[in-house]
Amino acid sequence: MPHSVFKRWLSGPLCVIALGALGISAMACDTPVYRFSMYSDSWAPWPYAAFYLHSGEIPEAHAAINRRLASFEDEIPHRTNLVLHEVNTTEAGVWEQLPKTLRQEWEDLAEKGPRWFIMAPHALRPLYSGNLDDATLASLIDSPVRQQIGKAQEQGKMVLLLLEGAAADENEAAAKVIADVAKQAADGLLASNELPLDLPKVPDPEAKPNLDTLSLELQMIRVRRDDPAERFLVQMLMAVEPDLDRFADRAMVFLAYGRGRVLPPYIGAGITAENLITESGVQFLLGPCSCEIKGQNPGADLLTSWDWRASAMKLAEKFGEEEGNQDLLGISSLVPTLSLGMPGEKSTPSQAVDAAGSDAEKSTSDKSLLAAAVPAGTNPPTDTSSYREAAAGDVERRDADANALNRSMSLYLGIGIAAAALIMVVFGLIAWRGKAV
Repeated sequence: MPHSVFKRWLSGPLCVIALGALGISAMACDTPVYRFSMYSDSWAPWPYAAFYLHSGEIPEAHAAINRRLASFEDEIPHRTNLVLHEVNTTEAGVWEQLPKTLRQEWEDLAEKGPRWFIMAPHALRPLYSGNLDDATLASLIDSPVRQQIGKAQEQGKMVLLLLEGAAADENEAAAKVIADVAKQAADGLLASNELPLDLPKVPDPEAKPNLDTLSLELQMIRVRRDDPAERFLVQMLMAVEPDLDRFADRAMVFLAYGRGRVLPPYIGAGITAENLITESGVQFLLGPCSCEIKGQNPGADLLTSWDWRASAMKLAEKFGEEEGNQDLLGISSLVPTLSLGMPGEKSTPSQAVDAAGSDAEKSTSDKSLLAAAVPAGTNPPTDTSSYREAAAGDVERRDADANALNRSMSLYLGIGIAAAALIMVVFGLIAWRGKAV
């Protein structure tokens, strides 16, 4: 076979295969998780539920609060992930749809007057039960720390929340660890996508920053458990996993990411630089996104009143075009992105590793009902026996649909590449035979 002919017929299919490989590469999302989860509207905070239970006429003061709660769904832009459900306990068929823990709390009340129950999408028990007035509602949906989180994240910062414990020395030790990790990030020692698994306890002073990546800025925000302005935030953080009350006197570090989402905490002696920079911590948030579903990622959503889409636009403007932010920048993307995740991972256990290191000191997040959270914009079903069971089924169906779409796209792309390569090989052989004749 003449060398020139060989080059001609081989170059065709190879080019097609190379272009196909580039296409597959283009579909892979290399945007860091902490930014992609801000860009994607599918990462809007899942709603908290405000159940208002009553058995008759609603007092005007309560009706006014309920009108305020109902208005959150009509906000433009949408800011507050809190949905009102008025429940007349005397109506047939309604009672059975409520979460069992809420029903139990209602039944345990000595006086069953009208009241609100606030439920987190991932929590087993109500975060709050009682009366709501304007001041209580304001501190429920927002607080100074939650404002700081929003401002930091729209600037591209990674936020570490230090929820202080009872021991001052443990709090200061945790703050020192966070400061050490923040310095490594600022010095460019935490290169995205290639974080070392075994970090030296003392960074090499001769190490040079990675100039190929933007330096990462980590911001520590301290939260006192006795701060009245943050009492609802403290309750939300303590509900991220079902057994955190056992560590209520210990210092905890939560990594905030996405649109008001936090990872399970590192606790007490488990707060170390090595632990914070792991595949379940900073390394996860710096790693590349993938086409998975929000509910398959670790963490839980906070109740916030913040324009996350506006923050995402500012973030996109700062970092420029990258996978996930084309819509925010007015750029059409040819590659559909459903959401992000760590394949095969649904949640991460709390890093509740104390000095003893016993199993009793470790939290088990598989008990968390993250999958039972209701995606934003949906209303509770009225044709099922359990609000939570139906919500979980909703999420599972959405996950299955999205995964099926991903598999179909991969299959069609593979078939297209193979067909194009085959056609080019056939034409190359025909051309060669013609030349040979």
